[in-house]
Amino acid sequence: MCLSRQAKTRLVNDKVRAAKSQEHALALKSIWIDVDVGKPGAYPTIKEALAELNKFRRAVGLPPPSAVVASGGGLHVYFISDRELTRDEWQPYAEGLKAAALKHGLLCDAGCTADAARVLRVPGTDNLKIPGQPRPVKLLRLGQEDYDFATDLAALPSMSISSNALKATAPALPGAPLAAFAGLAPARLGGGIEHKEIKVDLDLVAPGCGFIREALVF
Repeated sequence: MCLSRQAKTRLVNDKVRAAKSQEHALALKSIWIDVDVGKPGAYPTIKEALAELNKFRRAVGLPPPSAVVASGGGLHVYFISDRELTRDEWQPYAEGLKAAALKHGLLCDAGCTADAARVLRVPGTDNLKIPGQPRPVKLLRLGQEDYDFATDLAALPSMSISSNALKATAPALPGAPLAAFAGLAPARLGGGIEHKEIKVDLDLVAPGCGFIREALVF
């Protein structure tokens, strides 16, 4: 499901569907983290991922997550607001959570956290990313209360500001690489690079890739 209410719709197979985009996100009810499990560069087990998640939130000063979902390939972790947030209200908390995850080395898809039109899996469905191997999507935890972000998650926006400020004030590296290309004609920059046309049958890729399947349908 898309985690934001969208301003625009479109017709898909004669049915009205949301035209998902970050630009047209009207309201959001949570911030989230997509934690990786069981693949290279990820946590080996759900148990270890949950343990590292708890270490992370304590280090950052976050309350327990409102909901945790086993997605069939990892964990979807939600901090749910007690009211709808506009995208402008939501963005600093999402960017702060992303910055905190990167700073503390949490193994997750950090880009997913700040995507206002992100689609995540619904408990009670199956993850069909691997053909022939359906993996159930399960709700592992559902808290009793939603959070007042302004008080309960107050530390997050400042983490985003600190991260952006650090990038803005970072000193230039000595011997900037761009200097090596000064004065070169564009044609010389591509010298010796060969381009080979590779054709891919998307119908063969679609069973193992949800993004391609959705693109072919839409």
